[in-house]
Amino acid sequence: MKSFFTSLILFFCISIMVGQGLNWQHTDGPEGGGTTLKWNDDQYGFFSDYFFTYRTEDGLNWKKIYSGQIWPVDFNDDMMVGQFETGYRYTIKPINLKVSYDHGLTWAEIPAPKVPGQFIVKIAVTKAAIYCSYQDSLQFSYALIKTTDLGKNWTKVAVPKEYFNDFWKADDKIYIHSNNNIYRSDSPADDWTKVAGSFPYDIAFRSLLNTTPYICLFTDQNIRRFDKAKAIWEVFDNPDKVDNAVEIEQKLYTITRNAALMSSNDWGATWQFIQNTPSSAVFEPIKVKDVALFSLYGRGVFGYDPLTGNFNNHSKGLYSGTSHKLLSDAQYLYAKSGNGLFRYHLQNQSWDSAPVFTRQAFKDQYQVNQKYICYSQEYNDTVNLSSDHGNTFERLILPKAKSKFLFWSTTLLDSNLYYVNWRESFRYEFKTKQ
Repeated sequence: MKSFFTSLILFFCISIMVGQGLNWQHTDGPEGGGTTLKWNDDQYGFFSDYFFTYRTEDGLNWKKIYSGQIWPVDFNDDMMVGQFETGYRYTIKPINLKVSYDHGLTWAEIPAPKVPGQFIVKIAVTKAAIYCSYQDSLQFSYALIKTTDLGKNWTKVAVPKEYFNDFWKADDKIYIHSNNNIYRSDSPADDWTKVAGSFPYDIAFRSLLNTTPYICLFTDQNIRRFDKAKAIWEVFDNPDKVDNAVEIEQKLYTITRNAALMSSNDWGATWQFIQNTPSSAVFEPIKVKDVALFSLYGRGVFGYDPLTGNFNNHSKGLYSGTSHKLLSDAQYLYAKSGNGLFRYHLQNQSWDSAPVFTRQAFKDQYQVNQKYICYSQEYNDTVNLSSDHGNTFERLILPKAKSKFLFWSTTLLDSNLYYVNWRESFRYEFKTKQ
């Protein structure tokens, strides 16, 4: 027992000494590795992942403005309101709201609402009030609150029915989906007007796009469009699986769930194919300097310029702070992050501008030793092998298993790959071209 306590004290002393001796420096993470939340105001585009928030003025080059996540966010004229530090919440933290009047460069804290929920779900800023929705953990439903004095006083908004599904801002008015209907509030006095019926509560609204002549609602089933001049709703089929869009020069642009870049000349009634893209898009697109920016799943940010027809990667300076796995050999550090496996030069202390291997599936696996880099996917019988630190890859087909189940776990040891499925385990020796 005495020996146990002596060892325990020694362990804590060594831990303190090691902790004090470390000098941590941030490497910024791989460029283009992030795929998450973005928004724009009238002049800038913004991108926020779990650890960094960036801003772009030209839609191509990004600059970090905050070391942390800001989401959700909304703006009105020069006032922007956002919720800070919502990423990776392992413990309950107080709601932290801030306001900016210089397009996100500096922020000032405003009194946050005291609500049963742990965080704000959505923010809408109008000329008269700031609206926030949150999930009421006591009522197991969404609730809407507002402030007309920058957070000094918060009041609960009386919605048309007991609960609601979602709310949006369009033309400085608040719209709410409640009890199979769409309601609109023209002022912060909670006076709701029914503007549309027959909107089933179980319809999943993907996004809302507010344009000058129309308000477009994208749902799982169809596209619903409100004609502002005629005050009527129209319904269009959605065979192309359009979830959102951005307007540039009176045309709509989107990347569908089928990873197709498409445009619409009639405000969402019909869509025309432009080209295929590497993957589908995550979250709504934004517009910066008449360029449409899309967060592609597993690929980073891409931009489409309707004037030139160019569709290119727009992740310059946009680093990812999220690395799901770190691996290393004698010369490089490898980070599984965002859209693939990125390489960090230990001698030069710099990241490559593109991944050494582009991510092909959600559940993928990487192994690295002093000889090889091996990329594989769950439930697949092929691997991609590199013997030159990721400069080139060779595709190998593994021997078939006797059972019908494909491989779901791999381990790389020296020149051997060990892999298993539900019933069998295997060893495969690499014979690559030297």
